[in-house]
Amino acid sequence: MRYQLIALVVAASLGFVGRSQQPFDPKVRAKLEESFAAYRSLEALHIKVSWSARYTGSMSRDDFPLPGPDTLELRMQRPNKIYLEASSKSGDRPSTYLIVSDGRNLWHWRSVPNTYTQVPAPPTLKELPKALPDDAIGTYDGTTWTVDNILEWDALVLDEDPIKEMIQAALAASMSSERIGNELVDVISLRGSESPSVPISLEMTYHLSGASHLVRECRLLVRGKNPDNGRDFTADLRGVYNLLNAKPSFTIADFQFTPPRGARLVKGK
Repeated sequence: MRYQLIALVVAASLGFVGRSQQPFDPKVRAKLEESFAAYRSLEALHIKVSWSARYTGSMSRDDFPLPGPDTLELRMQRPNKIYLEASSKSGDRPSTYLIVSDGRNLWHWRSVPNTYTQVPAPPTLKELPKALPDDAIGTYDGTTWTVDNILEWDALVLDEDPIKEMIQAALAASMSSERIGNELVDVISLRGSESPSVPISLEMTYHLSGASHLVRECRLLVRGKNPDNGRDFTADLRGVYNLLNAKPSFTIADFQFTPPRGARLVKGK
């Protein structure tokens, strides 16, 4: 059984499993809204994120893949400059894709099948999706390109609240404080109860910087019972921000694209 499919079903129906949803803590909602507002107000951003996973109970990455790429680097400078590089180890070989806008041109490259597109850059970040392939944000799983969940892309480019659906579906939410190194962070946990029909529970945790209100770390913890052997299992997926700079100083070189060796130009939109 491919548990990632079940996890998606549960995530989409956490609030609709026949149980009373607890009132959403207004302090948690206010803290998340503060974070979304912080993303929308950014003039520039530079992040590097790496994801890891730990599994127990005979589960593996095939059952619960990472929500996005293994590693991600994103550079953004308004009104329309972006550099996004995402790499994944899933499938039968590593894969990478790039989205680069230098303000004049917009490129999208994929290592599989080593092709890229080049079109005029739109004037704002919000207009990037219309100029890119529909499946531009995606990881190669060995067969096809699957959709990636990249919180910053959703917040900066799509102008969406990345956690909004989880807020609406969560059965419980809590907030606390702790430190990551010398930095004080707010810890937001969104939890869902086990569904009567699907023996899985989810907990999504976001660590928000107390200074910038941006995400510093995120974690998805899935617990359940393996129907094949009856053993309890966990899937612990964690994204760590190795770099988070909300006031970076970029140069022209930070938004350059050079086609990799052998890359073929194909028609864009």
